[in-house]
Amino acid sequence: MAVEVKGASVKPGRRRFENKSVVVTGAASGIGRADALAFAGEGAAVAVLDIAEGPGQETVELLRKDSADAVFLRCDVTDEASIEQSLGAVVDRFGALDVLVANTGVLYVDTAEKTALEDWNRMLALNLTSAFLCSKHAIPRMRKSGGGSIVCMSSGSGFRPRAGIAAYAAAKAGIINFVKSLAKETAADGIRANCVAPIATETPLLEHMLTRFSEGKDRAEVERHIIESIPMKRFATVEEIADAVLFLASDDSSAISGHCLVVDCGAFA
Repeated sequence: MAVEVKGASVKPGRRRFENKSVVVTGAASGIGRADALAFAGEGAAVAVLDIAEGPGQETVELLRKDSADAVFLRCDVTDEASIEQSLGAVVDRFGALDVLVANTGVLYVDTAEKTALEDWNRMLALNLTSAFLCSKHAIPRMRKSGGGSIVCMSSGSGFRPRAGIAAYAAAKAGIINFVKSLAKETAADGIRANCVAPIATETPLLEHMLTRFSEGKDRAEVERHIIESIPMKRFATVEEIADAVLFLASDDSSAISGHCLVVDCGAFA
């Protein structure tokens, strides 16, 4: 399985985000990196927030290679003070905060019975609480500049979880109702809130999941069985998820808020 193209670069697009500033959390790799590249390709100034400094700086280098205005900020999205400091630095650097993509997420694979409380809390902190904290501190900054768009990362597992990912599924289901509530709270301020729910996508997280679910089994057979259950007979790519994120963040979806866009290669049909 191809996880991601390390040599990915900015691809010029429709320029929907010209003169806009965008924050992407978890942008050091996977979907977050693809989001950052896609926003830059459409004219955005991009702040890459991640705790992984080396890969995060690598994302910024990819952005700057194509003349995008980009900055890396080391941020622990489970720490409220770190988030507030980082978002303040974004406004200082770019003058405003127009789009927040709360993308950070990790996956823990085990049954509920075997999941330690520490691991449960970590899953909720990284997959759900981080989106709350980032949104909490983005809203007043967006309100000050007349509005904005928040896009959080959910998962198909938030709708149809499989056995062995109880903590992850609970957090991703929480994202869906979080953005519904947020949309109602912020509509009068010109702020929209939505989320994207991918199914299996070619990322390091999927690689981890396949490895864990293949323990004691034939890895190729496990992967084949999953792909056969998807009507398009393939996994989604990070670029396809980024396309959905940009749609919800842009004025193309100006009347959409409180929505969860499932990107599933037909799996939920």
